[in-house]
Parts: sequence; C-alpha cells; structure tokens
Amino acid sequence: MSKVGGGDNLRKHCTFSGCKKPDGSLNYYQIGADKSTGGKDWSALAGSVLCAACYMRFKDRGTLERSDKDKKPMPTGVKKCAFSGCEASGENIRFVQIEANSTAGGRDWSALADSLLCQQCYDRYRKHGSLERADGKPLDGSSRRCMFAKCEKPEDSRRFVQIDGESAAGGQDWSGLAGSVLCMACYDRFRKHGTLEKTARKKAPAGPPKKCGYDKCPKPDESPKFIKIYGDSTAGGQDWGKLSGQTLCLTCYMRYKDRGTLERHKALTDAEKKCSYAGCEKPEESRKFIKIDPESKAGGHDWAPIGGKVLCQICYNRFIKRGTLERVHQAALKPPPKSFGGVAKPPSAPPPKAA
Repeated sequence: MSKVGGGDNLRKHCTFSGCKKPDGSLNYYQIGADKSTGGKDWSALAGSVLCAACYMRFKDRGTLERSDKDKKPMPTGVKKCAFSGCEASGENIRFVQIEANSTAGGRDWSALADSLLCQQCYDRYRKHGSLERADGKPLDGSSRRCMFAKCEKPEDSRRFVQIDGESAAGGQDWSGLAGSVLCMACYDRFRKHGTLEKTARKKAPAGPPKKCGYDKCPKPDESPKFIKIYGDSTAGGQDWGKLSGQTLCLTCYMRYKDRGTLERHKALTDAEKKCSYAGCEKPEESRKFIKIDPESKAGGHDWAPIGGKVLCQICYNRFIKRGTLERVHQAALKPPPKSFGGVAKPPSAPPPKAA
C-alpha cells in the first residue's frame, strides 16, 4: 500500500462505488495484494484506491460497507412513517430509509426495504424485530382491571396492558396470556421473571444476636452496633481468645479493646476523686477520675506500676497515649542545679553590662 502523491491527480479518487465523497479526502491509499493491515484480507482490493474513510473502515471492520451507525437519518421534513400503527406526531421527527441488505440489530430488514420509518419505529424494530409495540396499547374504561387472580391491587395501576400472544417482550413466551389484561406490576413481573407468581425473597443470613454477652452489661439490648468476637482478633493488642464466639455491645467491646477487661471502673467516693500523680496541675478538677486496674493493657502499655492509683482524665489519657504521666515539656527541662553544702546553689548572676 502506498499513499497517492500530490502530483498523481488522476488517482486521487476513491474506487469504492458506495463512497459518499470519493473526491473529498485529504489522503488516498493504493492497495497492494500482499497487504495485511488490521489483520484483514486485502487481496480482493488489490490495485484499488481508497479514500481515508473507506480505508479505515475496511481496516477496522473488514468491509467497505457502512454500518447503520454510520448512516445518518434523513433530514427533518414533511414525511410519514410507513408503519400504520405509528403514534409519533409533530414536525421535528427524524426518519430513516431502510436498505434491503441492512443487518442492524441482527434483524432481517428485507420486508421493509426502501420503507421510511420514524426513529422510534426504527429503534423498536432494531431492538425487538417487530414494529408492534411489545406492551400493546393502554386500555380505558371497564377493561382497566388486572386478570391475574392473585393480583393484590387489580384495579389500582397507572396503566393496564392487553397482552399480544406473539409478543417477545423480555425474551418471554406470552402466548399463554394472549388477550389477558395485566396491571403494570404483574406485566413487569412476567416480563422480567417469566411468571406472574411472586417469588419469595431470600432472607438475609442471620447476623450476630442483638444482645451483649457480658453478664454485667447495664444495657445489653441497647447499642448502635453488636460485634461478634473471634479468638484470633488482635484489636487493641488484646488477647480475645477467652471471649471467642461471644457477642459484645459497642461499649463493652471498646472497653475491652482499650483496657483488656470487661469490668467497668468502680464509682469513686468524693474523697477518692483526686489525681494521685504528683505532677498533676489540677488534681481535684476533672470531669472523671479513673482507678487504675494493674492488669490493664490499654494503649498497649504496662499499667502495673500505677495499679490501684487514681488518675484524672487528662493524666489517664496521657498515659494511654504515651505510656508516661510526664508531660512533654517536663521531660525537656534541665536538671536542677547541684546542691552546695546541703543548700541549693543559687544561679550565678549575669555579668554586668558595660557602661
């Protein structure tokens, strides 16, 4: 294959008889007998000259014939659809002229050759192989009642449909319902499932029981979420093996995850509500005081050294996050000055400023 050069004016013409613009292309290609571009057999076109559009069509599809997607509908105008049952109306209707050799949608269009169809009827035939509307015409008056004996609302439907026995809507066989009138709910059920009977919905598999398994939980039935425990869980760095198979409410689950125990903090007396950490700035001011369980593993830390002590909420949160009660800025302080004769040596005075 070679491009036809600028000086070869005699050959700048597409030789495909069905080309719409044989002289209106920027590029033309002369086809060689041994060409295999696109994996296609070009031998039948050897020696031909193709415009760029026809060349690309054969390269992509292996044919020079244009598909129905390429064919533009006929321009708008005063025309009439060949289907006698067409309900389309108005001036701005698009029409398509049918070619005998068309295979659009895998249908046989030969019986409609040279007919003029509106876009709606054309699309219906392309999709269903029939110009008849699959759902029939809507009914009025006394006929507006579903004939399915088990219909729950036989007279309550936005639309009723009389069934055509030759219909193939939804790929179903409607012959057994020929002439029947169905409400839209029953019609859609048959179209989708091939039966008018309602199928029982499958129940979702049962989840964990909606009750906390911890016998001391104050609200075992009240929780936004219940969690089934698996023994191999490592949430919070805790050992969940002894709780394997149990279901916990969200509160008890988070307590075990944070502290490694289901036991709740015991209520403290007013005399006990004081932070025992000597460096606490407000030891008696806290919305909550916690007595430390020495076996706690909350935050992945070892609480044994402060077991039994009471902490305010701030000091408790500091330990659970960092594993220490010391504040960050305290650790950065310099050590106190060395004592001199049992008395702390005062800091040296700064040198006097020059006069």
